Amino acid sequence: MYRLRYLGLLDKELNDDMVYQGYRQGVERGIFKVMAKMGISTLHSYKHAQIFEIVGLAKEVVDMCFKNTVSRLGGATFEILAAEALKRHRSAFPVVANADKHVFGEFFEMLQELVFHDIQASAVEQRIR
Repeated sequence: MYRLRYLGLLDKELNDDMVYQGYRQGVERGIFKVMAKMGISTLHSYKHAQIFEIVGLAKEVVDMCFKNTVSRLGGATFEILAAEALKRHRSAFPVVANADKHVFGEFFEMLQELVFHDIQASAVEQRIR
């Protein structure tokens, strides 16, 4: 939200609470829409429904994170998932030489070049109006 406010993409009359509330409402509507398409009428009816099968995760991951869910195939362990997460993080946030001198300037330069998507707060804000 700070980035959107800094770039001037949020209305000035909206305070942070209003922005976060609007974002939350937009996300909730999206989740409810997906749930409706899956035939889930209440969140309670979805919990522990086991309406899917795990594909591509190791037994240790399934047992810890998705108890009693069917998984006939093996797959990624916690070690593999951690390595992938770190690899993607390093790709997204590379180490900048002399970062201690110009961190903020480089950070805001990068922000101005980012591509905006439909799930970002500014897009959600416009849709809920």
